[in-house]
Amino acid sequence: MATIFLVMTWKYFGFHMMLYLAGLQSVPAELNEAALIDGAGPWQRFRNVTLPLLAPTLRISVFLSVIGSIQLFDLVWVVTQGGPDHHSETMAVTMFQYGFKRYQVGYASAISVVMFGICLVFALAYQRFVLRRDLQGATTTMRGAGT
Repeated sequence: MATIFLVMTWKYFGFHMMLYLAGLQSVPAELNEAALIDGAGPWQRFRNVTLPLLAPTLRISVFLSVIGSIQLFDLVWVVTQGGPDHHSETMAVTMFQYGFKRYQVGYASAISVVMFGICLVFALAYQRFVLRRDLQGATTTMRGAGT
């Protein structure tokens, strides 16, 4: 498991670093300057100015990481093929083994439907409770339509 964690960290580090870099570039320099003039130290500027403005980027990064971990197949298959005694086996690896090794395609497709359901429920719940703040100003209503 430690090897898989290390390889996953190495593989996705660059992608998430690009997300955070884009988020950092969207932080206005004027806010950091104002905090510096007000006497805030580096930690206070990060905690009170930068981190709150990076919150949408952090939420998207967590969302992509969780959805990606549910669907993880390639790294586990290449490194351990499910591991000794199924310790590093994911749902995608189980689906592959039932579908292509045991030829139980119906069971494998049932696993894929369950994986889809888990991802869908997680995505809808995450959007409802966590991403709600980011999406509130993004929708508009048509006033006067039909009246």
